[in-house]
Amino acid sequence: MAGWHKKCSFLFLSILVASSTSWVSAQEPPTDWLTAEEQAWLDSNSVLRHGVILNHEPFEFVDEHGVYNGLTSDYVAILAERLGVVIQEVHVESFAELAAGMVDGSIDIATYLPRYDVVSDALAWSEPVIQMPIAAFGRQDSALLLDVAALAQWRVAVEKPSRAQEIFSRDWPDLEFVYVESPEQGLTAVVNGEADYFVHNVFSVEYYQRRIGIEPVKSALQLPYTFDIRVSVRPDLEPLVPLIHKTINSLSNHERTLIFDKWVNLRPSAAIDWKRVLVVGGAILVFVLSLFLWILFWNRRLTRRVAARTSELEESHQAMRALAMHMDRIREEEKSRIAIEMHDELGHTLTALTMGLRRFGSVLRKKYGEVEVTGNQVSDLVQLVREATKTSRRIMSDLRPSVLNDLGLVAAIEWLAHEFESHYGIGCLVDAEDLDIDLPEGALIALFRITQESLTNVAKHADATSARVSLRIEDSVLFLDIADDGVGMSAEGTNSGGSFGLMGMGERALALGGQLSVDQESTGGTRVSVRVPISEMLNAPSLSTLNSMS
Repeated sequence: MAGWHKKCSFLFLSILVASSTSWVSAQEPPTDWLTAEEQAWLDSNSVLRHGVILNHEPFEFVDEHGVYNGLTSDYVAILAERLGVVIQEVHVESFAELAAGMVDGSIDIATYLPRYDVVSDALAWSEPVIQMPIAAFGRQDSALLLDVAALAQWRVAVEKPSRAQEIFSRDWPDLEFVYVESPEQGLTAVVNGEADYFVHNVFSVEYYQRRIGIEPVKSALQLPYTFDIRVSVRPDLEPLVPLIHKTINSLSNHERTLIFDKWVNLRPSAAIDWKRVLVVGGAILVFVLSLFLWILFWNRRLTRRVAARTSELEESHQAMRALAMHMDRIREEEKSRIAIEMHDELGHTLTALTMGLRRFGSVLRKKYGEVEVTGNQVSDLVQLVREATKTSRRIMSDLRPSVLNDLGLVAAIEWLAHEFESHYGIGCLVDAEDLDIDLPEGALIALFRITQESLTNVAKHADATSARVSLRIEDSVLFLDIADDGVGMSAEGTNSGGSFGLMGMGERALALGGQLSVDQESTGGTRVSVRVPISEMLNAPSLSTLNSMS
């Protein structure tokens, strides 16, 4: 139930972000998106002093290294990049200090200043960048509340100072509250039973709940108030407001999702849960040992009764082969799942990192000018991220090459040969004719894996300078040959009990109803040959059949 609630909470937050930023379009800014008057104004106001609150996570804060972070930091970086201005940071410790700086002119722009009555008319304000709903949060067993007046019956925690505290002091002066200094203290008070409800904006609650990893809380009452994040500027800089609107309007939905997911949807799983790793690893070890003991038990029993139970021994071999095929299917599915997760998670992160590095380099160049050392360092970082992206793509292709499903076996083998040449510097010629029949998915995977394992053996053991892959169909028989010009393999090596790679390839061929052989070439080198009758391969157990057998 708690997991379901967290999923619903995240969905709720995502909908709120989409709705609260509905005034933001997905259009990229055209090259002439600024008028001549607007560009002239920016040229005469090219340096802006930005007031930054030191500690208001996740929206605006300065970390232990003095670096400006938070949700607003990405918006400020985008403003600086797209408007072509230099934004200088002015660190302040409180909203009062920030408001005073805006009024006396020492600060030009602020991105996280509440719209208090005392400063509301003294400044110019943008439209809300994000509107954060305010709600009352309780434990999972807490009662749902009908209205604000119902809070009078309970112990309610409110952060002071905060938007919620300001609203209740103004509109509900008779309500009594337990004041806390941070959202983390408010959530901890609710979970520990020191308070019944905590009133705060939903984004901060989601962020801190994920960051400290406490027991999930639930929304018991949606209050008719919001906390708006707006950009405020000095009155004499009011022409900047429509330029801010234009810039924010130029953001795509993907960019806004990246910013929100980066700062609000914090995942506590960044740290390794060693306890869980040990539990899962122990379970896998027990399973493997149990499987090994089961195989050992049946092998010994069948050995004692081999003379009288030849038919039963054959049935057992068939069962073991089906089990091996089943395990191969599980491994292929797991490889596919890992490849998809790498694409969705790692690819998403590397894309965001590349965008951030480019933006950071742009800000540095605008702030300090074209400094060769800094420029090279940023370029080196971007290149490292690109190399990491290439590596992740190669790993994903090795796990489950999409070309096998998209273009077929011949194209997949040609891709495999190209990768083999690129990685090991060994020439690989492919002589393959297009197959005019549709092979089952299990057959495609088996033939591809046999070719992959054979080329891996060539790279590791053959000391070869070239290899050749041949694929053809003659007289309703499929022939697959992988040959090299290396040092060859002895008979002892091909029959060795430790040659599990060859054994695995042989089992894959048998599962298709064919045979695999390893022969010494007369001119040196080794040839791996697979012969599979087409009729046997088409009648071989499919993945769905193996599912039912398992």
